[in-house]
Amino acid sequence: MLTRVIKYLLWATAFTPLIVTWSAIFPFVFGKIVFFRVLMELAFAVALIWFFYELRRPTEAGVKIITTKLNFFKKNFLVISVGLFFLSLILSTIFAFDRYYAFWGNLERGEGLWSLGHFIMFFLLTVFFFEKKDWFTFFKLSIGVGFILVFYAILEYLGVRGFPFTPSQSTRPGSLIGNPAFLATHMLFLIGYAFILIFDNSFIGVDGLKPKIKSIWPWISWFMILAAVPMIFLTGTRGAILGLAVGISVVVLYLAFTKNANVLDLN
Repeated sequence: MLTRVIKYLLWATAFTPLIVTWSAIFPFVFGKIVFFRVLMELAFAVALIWFFYELRRPTEAGVKIITTKLNFFKKNFLVISVGLFFLSLILSTIFAFDRYYAFWGNLERGEGLWSLGHFIMFFLLTVFFFEKKDWFTFFKLSIGVGFILVFYAILEYLGVRGFPFTPSQSTRPGSLIGNPAFLATHMLFLIGYAFILIFDNSFIGVDGLKPKIKSIWPWISWFMILAAVPMIFLTGTRGAILGLAVGISVVVLYLAFTKNANVLDLN
């Protein structure tokens, strides 16, 4: 039950890009910061309750999760790298010229060690509690949110004002994220999520010698890619455009020179 609550809180973070507080000083940032922090703090609190409960009255499933994940934390290069990165953040905060600002950041960017600690919390909780199917749920929610962002970006670019919550007209739309560079970067992530859903074997079967799509999500994912790629160019963000080109090149080379490449190992 508690693990399910944690997963729901982590899944809810996929809706963060949609949060806009028009009455705030920084409407596209402030609401997102508060929303994400609250979700992470609630998820962390529930995780602590679950952890201490399993220590006191261990169940077979709980012990298996704790043992498996702790071993994973010790050996996984990505987890170790993120841990070292966060350690560097702590050291840079301690020796910063303005330690108060380095720790708390500001509302305009939502940075500082305090905010970055919430991102580390998200990383650790997903690694600890998410299975492959849970990641797929997160990807699906993110793609659904992505379509909403694309829709509002088009309205913003065309200068449509009659629709609720539409930002002011801009030749470089930022949609509900409020920044064209951030929107383009978010589209890059959505393209990655979409490709994972497209090539997942659980969505594709074989009928005789012909592949058979067993889910609608590969089709939805292709639509997301067809919407996200033009949106990246529409934002005019050169870094994101270059990143898209480099990313496609790296993936093509990886698939070309790696036998039995498995890009879907999310466990």
